[in-house]
Amino acid sequence: MAWLCVFAVCEAAHLSLFDDRIQWLFALFPLPAAVDWVTQASGLRESRNLLRLSSGALLGAAVTDLLASLVLAEWTILLAGLAVFVLYVAGLMVVLWLSGAWRRVIAEHFPGIALE
Repeated sequence: MAWLCVFAVCEAAHLSLFDDRIQWLFALFPLPAAVDWVTQASGLRESRNLLRLSSGALLGAAVTDLLASLVLAEWTILLAGLAVFVLYVAGLMVVLWLSGAWRRVIAEHFPGIALE
């Protein structure tokens, strides 16, 4: 949270964070976490702690970037980031549906729900 204060009061840091090239990187940061999760949820492999830590850190940086865009009133970036988030979720849902792994995810995360 301290870095958010720095970006709020330092104009140069604020401008560098919201540069288009930097924002494209932030848009790609959730990809490793998404791939890690869907391959594990599909039963293709078992994730490792180092991979979870690194992909989770990238995902956290992307979420923090969204928070920064909200706090610093960068509305265009916030809306674009939310659109990217929706695309990631929709993509994950499609992959889980097509692979049939959605049943495994439901059974694992929501025990007791009857799937027919």
